[in-house]
Amino acid sequence: MSTASDFVHEMMALSQAAHEQTRQLAGVGSYVDMTLDLPRPYLATGPIRLVVIGQDPTVQRAASRRNITTVLNLDRRGSLRSYLEDICTRLGLVFDQHVYATNACKCFFSDPPTTIKRDHGVDVLDASAHIWLPVLQRELAQFPDAIVISLGEPVLTMLVHAEQLLPMRNYWGYHKNWQQGTFTPMHHISATESRVSRAIFPVVHQPTQRGKRTLFYRERRDAYFAYLRQAGLGLPPASA
Repeated sequence: MSTASDFVHEMMALSQAAHEQTRQLAGVGSYVDMTLDLPRPYLATGPIRLVVIGQDPTVQRAASRRNITTVLNLDRRGSLRSYLEDICTRLGLVFDQHVYATNACKCFFSDPPTTIKRDHGVDVLDASAHIWLPVLQRELAQFPDAIVISLGEPVLTMLVHAEQLLPMRNYWGYHKNWQQGTFTPMHHISATESRVSRAIFPVVHQPTQRGKRTLFYRERRDAYFAYLRQAGLGLPPASA
């Protein structure tokens, strides 16, 4: 009988193979950092009901990358773990029982992908998506009944067919007159729009909850997670 540790071992083996393929990819390989071990996925102890997809582990501060041994640093206390724990509470779930977390692209790069794209004109995530998405699909297949959320807007370019990709705010019901109380209907990425054939609920990354430019997301946070709870879990919104 396959165990949780067997599954993690399988995913690490698949990821290592994809890591090497990415290193050999023309135009991309020179930006792959082969000196750092791939972070392990975070796997809770109970039945998995929520899958969290981050982008990649390449944080801005290079010195901090060696400390990342588990996806999103979820093996230790921190603001991101607290953020995901809050999401779980809103969905009626328990973080350390119901969550599996992974990255769409699992290797470190020499710089964050947005920096590489800005400075060198190379979109390392898009160029390597055909290598990494099959690994992600295998992970998702392990948890067919879990709802799936993605963290941040940049990762959506890997997860959604280009012709169907929308700005993050559109999924959250953005309207130019939102400050006057006008919103459009909320929606999520359908399985047919997704490049991994699973419905995905886009969630803003934890840092996006700060600053004046993110007032819209803070305003819509409660409504969006009520929508996610109902559309994803089939449950009525939690009572206030």
